[in-house]
Amino acid sequence: MADSDSCRSNHIRHSIHIDGNISPTVEKSIMRIVEKEGFLEYTLDIRNISTNGGNYLANLQEIDVKGKTECGEKEIDLFVKNKLQTDSVPLPLDEAYEREAFYYNELVEIYDKLQEEAKVPVEERLEIAKSYKESNSDTTILENLTKKGFKTCSRLQPISQEFAEISIKQLAKFHALSFALKIRRPEYFESKIKTLNNFMRIDTEMEDYIDKICSTAASSLNNIDHKKRLEKFSTKMIDHYKTLINPPDGLATCLCHGDFRSNNIMILETEGAIDKLIPVDYQLINYGCPVIDFLYLVFTGSDQKLRRDHLDDLKDLYYKTFENFLVHFDVRAQDVYSRERFEKEYWNFLNHGLCSFLIIAPFLFCCDDEIPDLNNGITTINLNFNSPTCKERLCALVDDFVQWGCL
Repeated sequence: MADSDSCRSNHIRHSIHIDGNISPTVEKSIMRIVEKEGFLEYTLDIRNISTNGGNYLANLQEIDVKGKTECGEKEIDLFVKNKLQTDSVPLPLDEAYEREAFYYNELVEIYDKLQEEAKVPVEERLEIAKSYKESNSDTTILENLTKKGFKTCSRLQPISQEFAEISIKQLAKFHALSFALKIRRPEYFESKIKTLNNFMRIDTEMEDYIDKICSTAASSLNNIDHKKRLEKFSTKMIDHYKTLINPPDGLATCLCHGDFRSNNIMILETEGAIDKLIPVDYQLINYGCPVIDFLYLVFTGSDQKLRRDHLDDLKDLYYKTFENFLVHFDVRAQDVYSRERFEKEYWNFLNHGLCSFLIIAPFLFCCDDEIPDLNNGITTINLNFNSPTCKERLCALVDDFVQWGCL
């Protein structure tokens, strides 16, 4: 297909058919995309997406643009994430959308340039969803990967070894690019990355919510000793999040994803094997400690067997990938984030694995008709750890953390 610039017309003849509702903001963005893509006439097919508990910060839509250009028939498929209109979510949604817009509209282009300058082979680069640079504080607009066969893993199933390994490689490259940016564009890093503070706030409402999480989760355990330990864990959990929000000097070192879990990773499979994997959902990016992303993925997604058989291997894979990717930029991993430091921070913040699971489990493992409602605030959420899948995963995690001496 010819480049869109060669297909552009100065006078687009609109022939629009809209099957669905579209906000004025999104409509204006679509019009700009249509012009850039060289459409002479087109129709829009709009469909709302139900995530069945997979997304709590947005209303999602698919928008197919079909029509004619000077070069012939053309179709582009868009994925649109519209900001949830509520004040009850315990996050500053405007800023969350601004951060994702910053990532796709600005930072991705810089990362592409860094990888071009370093002559990183295309097949080895960080996988990034195509953006049309129309994201803003209300909306994120990307290529619709599902039209290419991509999907997310079931939130109810533990991640596979293959999925864990490929995801960890992408995470290591994402972190490594941040360190490369720090060295190649230091002023930009200081002004644009180091200013991205963690969103989470530990106020009285959140402390009460954490107490409720620990007591509710503990009530679902049969082991009396484990039950008592988990009931007391809320104090450690609160202290842990306070450390992440106000990290001591030197702890925060790079740009972190902030929500790196299986629901936020798209995969393309052939005969059950993963061909390609693309992380998405960058609304919670923040300047922090890279090991936090690693722990979040592993402990919200894995079962006990995967952890016992492959956790050390995944740690090795993360650091080896991180190390090898930085070679492209003439950066020694040992100089910017040593293996010794990674191991030290892994053990210092291992509790983040359990904390993350406790926070997210009631959302991940609920039935489709029992999805927690955030409209009335977090303290009103009906927490439940009693589904068979959730209970099994929780018991195994608590067992692991007791054995590691963390609980």
